[in-house]
Amino acid sequence: MCWKAVPWSTFVAALASDATTANDVTANASLPGSALSTNILPSSADGRAAGLSTPPAMSADGSLKVGGPYDGIVTLNSGAPFNFTRPPTVGFFDALRTTEHEMDEVLGLGSSIGFSSDLEPQDLFSWSAPGTRNRTSSGTRYFSIDGGTTDIVGFNQNSNGDFGDWLSGSCPQTNPYVQNAFSCADQASDVTQTSPEGINLDVIGYNLVTTTTTSTTTTTTSTSTTTTSTTTTTSAPTTTSTTSTTATTAGATSSTTTTIVSSASSTTSTILGATTTTISIPPTTTTTLPPCTTVRCIIDGARNGPSCRGQTLPLGIAKKLDLAISQVESAPGQSSKRAKHLFKSATRILGKARRLTTKAAGGRRAKLSSQCSSDLANAIGAASQAIASLG
Repeated sequence: MCWKAVPWSTFVAALASDATTANDVTANASLPGSALSTNILPSSADGRAAGLSTPPAMSADGSLKVGGPYDGIVTLNSGAPFNFTRPPTVGFFDALRTTEHEMDEVLGLGSSIGFSSDLEPQDLFSWSAPGTRNRTSSGTRYFSIDGGTTDIVGFNQNSNGDFGDWLSGSCPQTNPYVQNAFSCADQASDVTQTSPEGINLDVIGYNLVTTTTTSTTTTTTSTSTTTTSTTTTTSAPTTTSTTSTTATTAGATSSTTTTIVSSASSTTSTILGATTTTISIPPTTTTTLPPCTTVRCIIDGARNGPSCRGQTLPLGIAKKLDLAISQVESAPGQSSKRAKHLFKSATRILGKARRLTTKAAGGRRAKLSSQCSSDLANAIGAASQAIASLG
């Protein structure tokens, strides 16, 4: 997945502009008057849903680069006991529910607890009591859009699961929601407009779209012809991203793909266990964010990014990055000579941080994954270039 660091005021303003439902209005009214973090970290898909310019950046091999066409890639373990038909047979897990769970996270559900001081959109609606926010893994938390008055669903506080998932009961679960942190065999569920997932997607930038399907039945007799028309209206959260999922079990491949196009319609087809759903939404106004050119933005984008998420930067690297950022940000207002000295010092410190970052992925006791090390080293290089442009 791809996360984008968006300034607090920019993202909150985007939510206000995007309000289309009663839930949006209620949720926006519960937002604080002052920033709780410097930035908000929406997924690339969620940023676009809220009307911001946050393009995808993931390639088919899972690496991140400018121009990558995917917001995220979801895969299922072919060795796990999944059923691709419903109801799942005894002892098997519902593959569609699992796929929906992971797609929701690509779309933007999740918490930054444990990996960043900046909040993800879902963290804006995390409460422990009416009027009391909780953005930690201590105590209890629940999802609420009215200032904590209504407890829609509890958040998971078990570190073995994701802190952005729902609190899960013992199996079989009374409420086997799609985003439960721990699922049960033999149970299935979907995201709907009134499920906790549907409400959460609605208030972080997605819209509920009403579509109309008309079916006509004609009955002919020897004396008359009767035509009956039935109109069914349905609503569901729309998405503004392209995600793909593929799983192979016992040599057979099933896949689920969601694609967004430009007019209001919805079609679904199923062939040999492969389901394709196309959800279409009207074009929306897009607000373009300034390019990420500051040293802080470049570096934080990498260390808060998907490849480094859940990993703790070695202290030596973290301190050097913070020191370099501090020196660059203290340069404005200094004399030309002093500013050049700070820029030179910051560049030298970043060089050391880059070498440590590369070493951290090597050896039997690697402290960073190779992908995190590569992405962070590239970001440090880009940050050095940004400093050079400052003079």
